[in-house]
Amino acid sequence: MNFRLIFIFFLLQYIIPATAQNVVIKSCKITTDHIPADMRRNDFNNKPCALVKVQVLDEIARVEGNKIGKIVDNGGAEKLVYMCQGTRSMRIHLKKHLPVNIVFQEHSISSLEGNRVYEIILEETKSPSNSGGQVVSTPTPTTVVHEQNTLQKFILNYSPANATVIIDSKMVSGDGRIEMELPVGEHNYVIAAEGYIAVEGTVKLNEYSPRTITEELVKDNNSKNNKPKTSAKEKKAKENIKEKTQGLRAAENTPQSPARQSSNTNRTTEISVVKDNTTGANQKEQTIGQKINRFFDKVFKNDLDYVIFRDGRMQSVKILQIDNEKTLVMESGANSASEHYIMNTGIFMLKSNTRGNIVFNRVGERILTTSEPVDVPKGAISIICVDGREIVGYNVRVKDDNVTYNTAKKGKGQQLSLPVTEVFLINYSNGSRDVLTSIIEQDRREQAAEEARIEAERKVHEAEIARIRELQESMRAEAAKPTMKNPKLATIVTKKGVRMKVWVCEDTPTIVSYKKAKTAKSPVIKLKKSNIKSITY
Repeated sequence: MNFRLIFIFFLLQYIIPATAQNVVIKSCKITTDHIPADMRRNDFNNKPCALVKVQVLDEIARVEGNKIGKIVDNGGAEKLVYMCQGTRSMRIHLKKHLPVNIVFQEHSISSLEGNRVYEIILEETKSPSNSGGQVVSTPTPTTVVHEQNTLQKFILNYSPANATVIIDSKMVSGDGRIEMELPVGEHNYVIAAEGYIAVEGTVKLNEYSPRTITEELVKDNNSKNNKPKTSAKEKKAKENIKEKTQGLRAAENTPQSPARQSSNTNRTTEISVVKDNTTGANQKEQTIGQKINRFFDKVFKNDLDYVIFRDGRMQSVKILQIDNEKTLVMESGANSASEHYIMNTGIFMLKSNTRGNIVFNRVGERILTTSEPVDVPKGAISIICVDGREIVGYNVRVKDDNVTYNTAKKGKGQQLSLPVTEVFLINYSNGSRDVLTSIIEQDRREQAAEEARIEAERKVHEAEIARIRELQESMRAEAAKPTMKNPKLATIVTKKGVRMKVWVCEDTPTIVSYKKAKTAKSPVIKLKKSNIKSITY
């Protein structure tokens, strides 16, 4: 029995992993190391990345910030993270610890530089229960399962079926559906077809469940194979404008009185025909028809996109590029405007006139993508829901914690309602907005819930460690007790002052059994504890 207890005790010494309450930044510095040519990476603007070496006794779940590509496990505790140059901060999410925020300015680094190597050392802060001097063994490397060794199923549905699909820089054949197994982690894919706008994306695979993505390519109206078709509404508008143009041209060719000329000038102003101020002998004056066509293009062709931020703000831009962590935009859609990046963590929705609506969660991950833009007719009201849906309605009313709307104009169609808690904002036709549910507060609640869950798991883990340590102590004490087969040498001093060295076979609260010699034939003598002054083993 005692042999089994001793065996279990030493076995537990090797299988109990170390626990840490949190990690702190021990050091963050720039090194003199150089990145080998075969290990260098460029960002989406073809600029060299910075290499950040993270030393931590844990696995990195993900990194928030301007990260490029996958995290590389360099063996041991070192992980390699590639970041865009100019990055000022990053947030590291660990699997067994709370996230760590790193602001480089706090470590005398203004921002990361391309082709430079930085080193960050994260150190565990031990839990209070481990302050007694005991060393808890860390898990052996063979027990760690790295992401790149675990495969997960990835299903990609796409249309048109004859599109070319590239996954992780490798062409993959399929007929509208691809089903394959990939290592757990991030993977990039590109879908392209002639006459359609190409789609680029990133998918994150975890080790728990397969991932399915559906992508529908949108036809490219600027392509030669897809000439834009004129709708009935545009045809009617062009006919009306043509009639007005013919009337204006006839008026120009007929001698008129000054009063009649003034009347025609007003008619010209009504359809926004602006006189051309350009001069030059070799430049012909634009005709009224050309000016009217220019006005028609401004009215019916809207190439602007929109960014809806998580705080309810809305900005008209031209979306140039959507990356995994940030979006490149041009303000107001003008060619002369400056380009800049917007972090996806601050975006709720991108309204693209070519790719549809793209919705992000609080950590910047895409959670919803529509295949086509949502058309909001004139006079209609756009209702943006918390889950990313966009509903077009009329006669919208907010009453008794409900949002009621009609599906058609002038009270026609079906009358529907939504709880206020499901509506993020209402965008009225006059440009005003009502924010009904704060996405920022919802993000804070979700983050607090996640931190509470991590803290609860940490407490449960610590309680389990404390229970096992208590079991170890009891087993250690049990193993240290003297037995008949394993007597312990001790010095007994009686209350009468007699001192003797003996082999104690049993030590109970009332009686001590001992032998004078450690032999099988030596008799066992029992002595009451009330007659003993002290026992020293």
